[in-house]
Amino acid sequence: MNNQFDFIKTLSDIVQIPSPSKNEKELAQYLYRFCLKHTLPVEKQDDNVIIKFLTGSNKCLIFDAHMDTIKPGNLKLWQYPPYGAKSGVVKNGKMYGLGTSDDKAGIVSLLALSFEFAKVKPPIDLFIIFSTSEEIDSQGAKTFLKYFNKKYKAKYEEIAAVVVEPTDLAYIELGYRSTAIIEITTHGDSGHGARPEEVKQNAIVNMIKVINKINHLETKLKSEAYDEVLGYPTLTLTSIKSIEGSYNQIPSQCSSIWDVRLTPKIEKNILSVLEKTLDKDVKINMIKSPGGCIKVSPKEKMVNIFQQVIPHLKVQAAKGANNSGCFVREGIPAITFGPGHKAVIHKENEYVEVKNMNEAIKVYKQIINYF
Repeated sequence: MNNQFDFIKTLSDIVQIPSPSKNEKELAQYLYRFCLKHTLPVEKQDDNVIIKFLTGSNKCLIFDAHMDTIKPGNLKLWQYPPYGAKSGVVKNGKMYGLGTSDDKAGIVSLLALSFEFAKVKPPIDLFIIFSTSEEIDSQGAKTFLKYFNKKYKAKYEEIAAVVVEPTDLAYIELGYRSTAIIEITTHGDSGHGARPEEVKQNAIVNMIKVINKINHLETKLKSEAYDEVLGYPTLTLTSIKSIEGSYNQIPSQCSSIWDVRLTPKIEKNILSVLEKTLDKDVKINMIKSPGGCIKVSPKEKMVNIFQQVIPHLKVQAAKGANNSGCFVREGIPAITFGPGHKAVIHKENEYVEVKNMNEAIKVYKQIINYF
């Protein structure tokens, strides 16, 4: 590895810069200036930062890591500050801070990869993207693809993407299930808690029945709607609330929110399935309609290349959505693979093992050479 590149200092610097979704400008400016300082071929593209190595090849690989993070949550639960001058603490080979695994270690790995090709050109064209808003709407990846499709896509015979999301360097991800958000509402009679015998229908009790029915439905769908790449559907209760005027009032209405992850066999008819499963007086509201499953074939060239580079590599689907969907929808196969740790993301005390960044670029270099 190039001795000029300092993994720890670079990661510490960018972890100290807060970059919640839609507020990535300070980090983008840091990365842009960093690249200029080290004479990397950088440009700004909308709010993204792009490093381009153009060799005249008819093959192209795109590497994408996102700049944004979630919010830090309860600051009192952080052992070390999530960002700011005192963040980026290294203990026992791990750096702590918000975004260390998701996705700033990925950014640093790609910066280090760029150093590798600053003097010796890669064998194919490379686009290294530091994108915005992955955590909420993937807007950065979408605007990059508009730019790429207009200026570059037609010149290439082969294009693929590596989305640098946390996979512990132990597995690759081939897409993800479709997501729907559903609100379910039950109704009943309002009344006094001291006189329950006067209430014929209790909205909360009715909701408990709904929850039980949906849990049984989920068990049924695990076998009926199983997908060999994406796995099985899940229907997860994420919120429940009732409307009441006081603690001793039996509410007339109860609502619940469900995070629903769907496979191709069920995504188009989940609403009708729920309507058949639940009673007619239960209201079902689709807050977010299914956005479509993302699938990459296990037979794709990039899958084979990864398996050559890493023996016994696991292949699975992502549990949640990421930028890979933007690429796949544009006909570009996208593999998810990165140095971060999935188990610690979106939690207090997020960390990454520092050695993983160097290990990641070793893999990326081999992927580039095989492609």
